[in-house]
Amino acid sequence: MRIFNRSILCVLALGSLLLMSSCRRASSTKAKVTYDYPVTLTEAQLLAQPNLLGGIYAAYPGAPKDSLTPAPAGYEAFYVSNYNRHGSRYQPNDSRYVNTLKRLQDGHQRGVLTEYGESLIPRIQLLCDSCLGHGGQLSSVGVEQLVGIGARLGRNFREVFAQTMPGNKERRKFVSARSSVVPRCGASMRAFCAGLESTYFDCFPVLEPNAVVKTDSADMAYIAFDSPEMKALSSKEASWQQDYARFKVEHVNRDRFIQAIFKDATGVDTLNTIIDLYWLVVGMQDVDVPGCDLSDVFTPEELLQCYQCVNYRMYICNANCPRSNNIPAQSASTLLRNIIESADAAIATDTIAAHLRFGHDSNLLRLLAAMHIHNAVNSESDPSKYWQAWQEYTLSPMAANVQLIFYRPSNLSNPSNLSNPSNPSSDSILVRILLNEHETLLDADLKPTDGCFYRWSDLRSFWSKQIVDNGADGIGTENIQ
Repeated sequence: MRIFNRSILCVLALGSLLLMSSCRRASSTKAKVTYDYPVTLTEAQLLAQPNLLGGIYAAYPGAPKDSLTPAPAGYEAFYVSNYNRHGSRYQPNDSRYVNTLKRLQDGHQRGVLTEYGESLIPRIQLLCDSCLGHGGQLSSVGVEQLVGIGARLGRNFREVFAQTMPGNKERRKFVSARSSVVPRCGASMRAFCAGLESTYFDCFPVLEPNAVVKTDSADMAYIAFDSPEMKALSSKEASWQQDYARFKVEHVNRDRFIQAIFKDATGVDTLNTIIDLYWLVVGMQDVDVPGCDLSDVFTPEELLQCYQCVNYRMYICNANCPRSNNIPAQSASTLLRNIIESADAAIATDTIAAHLRFGHDSNLLRLLAAMHIHNAVNSESDPSKYWQAWQEYTLSPMAANVQLIFYRPSNLSNPSNLSNPSNPSSDSILVRILLNEHETLLDADLKPTDGCFYRWSDLRSFWSKQIVDNGADGIGTENIQ
């Protein structure tokens, strides 16, 4: 059974073909690379790129312009492991659209809107007409993002997805793809796989019948798991919530914004009016609504104030904030364990080309913290500086992803022997880490052996030490055979 309806696949494949011109191959000449992705942006840089002030609503930046570092001499890629956030989506539910329109319509009926406030009504109405009923769903923008990422993965690491194993033309390699049960994640997985498959349409359909593509609630125990401690930390009753409420009141200057829209704001919930409109404005980059322009609603400085409030909550719940006591990273233990055990199985059997996972921003951010990905574990105790220490728009924009590309010596006669610790070659597996398709390093006392390439034995040992028992059941290697 094909993973995608043929007509839909053709559309997505066409989209991937348009994107393939941007696919990168490793450059034949080595250039000096600093591997500093993701970089930390200054206030001036942020104000000049207001879309980034959407934080987790920032759209995926697209194909990186930099080339990949060539693999060490004598090495070839043989396995890929990833975690991909879903692509750009509509607002999580219809309430933000409806509430914003209702406030404006009420103001119109009471005659308290300014001329500018009145001008917002038809624009928000147009947005509602296009988006209502699609709450939480993957948008066409998101589909294009995932098709492109899948196509580039297949193009950049074509050798991983070869139909037959080196030296054994009778055996096939398999691809395992799993998603969260939330529909936008399943749709993202299918779009990604369609992009990956389209890379090979001139040769063979890599995902037919060589793939198990599945959405199953059993996989939620690692794809989208919250530990009991994580649930308590993110609850409305958590101790930090009162400080957060005060922070929002103190850091969002409502004067210019409200005066621009209302002649009389008596009875208006000004803070929630601003926050709801903020989400609609920054979410415009994630949907395709021709003729609807909301770029004049906020000044860049006002967007920054709103973003700081969103970043405050995200930092505490998903990163290495001292107030979080490492709970977010520990909540990702089941996911990190699955990545390690799945890689062990791929190495041992040499029949698995890739384990692909599709989930959510919070789970990806916590995984990055557990892995100690560069700039994902920055620690800051001053709430007014959270946004400077930890910037989620570079870590987890829509369609964000972490990819682990595994390499082994190309002259091995029996690659599966690499799983045997007594084999001297078992320490020779190298891993390239890509965050949003950029080469990156760890913020840890763990050095790569060659440029951006780590020994898998070193990564495995380091990441295993980050894992704790967080109460999840049913965690194990994905069985795709």
